[in-house]
Amino acid sequence: MSDQDTLPFSYKQNSPAKELLTLLLCLFLGMSLGGLISYGIMASGSDNIQTTKLLLVVQQITIFIIPALLFSYIIFRKEAGREMGLLSFASARIVFLSLMSIFTISIFIQYSYQLNQLLPMPEWMLKMEEEGKSLIKQILVMDNIQDLIFNILLIGVLPAIGEELLFRGVIQKRLAEHLKRPQTAIWLSAIIFSAIHFQFQGFFPRMFLGALLGYLFWLGGSLWLAILVHFINNAFQVIMYYLYEKKITDIDLDAEFAIPCSGALVSLGITLTLIYLIKKWGKPVSDTAEI
Repeated sequence: MSDQDTLPFSYKQNSPAKELLTLLLCLFLGMSLGGLISYGIMASGSDNIQTTKLLLVVQQITIFIIPALLFSYIIFRKEAGREMGLLSFASARIVFLSLMSIFTISIFIQYSYQLNQLLPMPEWMLKMEEEGKSLIKQILVMDNIQDLIFNILLIGVLPAIGEELLFRGVIQKRLAEHLKRPQTAIWLSAIIFSAIHFQFQGFFPRMFLGALLGYLFWLGGSLWLAILVHFINNAFQVIMYYLYEKKITDIDLDAEFAIPCSGALVSLGITLTLIYLIKKWGKPVSDTAEI
């Protein structure tokens, strides 16, 4: 008897409908668990930024990490790690090129943010955006090295692991399997990745970031590659905020400056070149897939 024959709900062919139902169920269970834990934390009566940070930790674990791992275990059992790309590792050369790409694409992403700002948005979206920015500014207040380390965990480590497990390891991987179109899967998962943050003024930048991570995962052949790049992107910003606040550097990431179209095109061109090299030297998730 194969492992597939032992799966619940007769998952013999892993139909898209059954996988979607299972994923929604896992997300519901994760959010329910997160809600119960969050209620217990808030019931303690504490209402400060430390409590908010703790709630965000719970959110990352219960909404992203637990549902992704639970879904993969239900569907693939002993093959879960392999199916998610966690049992393969990229070469040092691919890691280096991937880390370069997150910095080379930054100018293009900033340019897409400028374009995003030009889109008219309803008042409720703008209000959500301001509330989100206000919360981030409170979180990024770091008085000591302990605050810095905790923020690296909160903003760097947990989102890199949780969001990559769910959006690339599960959603992108399963879409690619069923659609037989890896690039379509990459962009669909990137759109979902951006939309789920509910920060619409940064929708395009986050979508392009998600697409880059998707290509790195697919062409590099390892989910750890996307996790590492995601972590470096987030942790770098946290560290730069800390250094600026401590007056160790003059670089202000909040400073607004206009990116010319030519600069954005150069940024995109260099990044696409790096992606081409990763495709040439990397080991795709599926050797039979057409990229």
